Amino acid sequence: MTPKEAVASVKKVHPNHVPTQVLDYDNDYYIVEALPKGVDKSSDDPYYAVEKKTGKVYFYHPGGDFIKFFDALDNRAIKIGDVK
Repeated sequence: MTPKEAVASVKKVHPNHVPTQVLDYDNDYYIVEALPKGVDKSSDDPYYAVEKKTGKVYFYHPGGDFIKFFDALDNRAIKIGDVK
């Protein structure tokens, strides 16, 4: 699965959300940030994990592993405009 396909998976499951970035989280998942339409920022965690093998979408909370999440955010973030 590509980052573009991960974004499409989130949009299919949550059509009222706008993806803003993708994190290449690890070998198994992409993390997609997607805010509700009309919202610039969210106090909730607007993150979805997408399985790279299946495209299945899950709610994701960075608190499960802050170190791994911030490593992906700092080193493997993909802006939506760069998703191919």
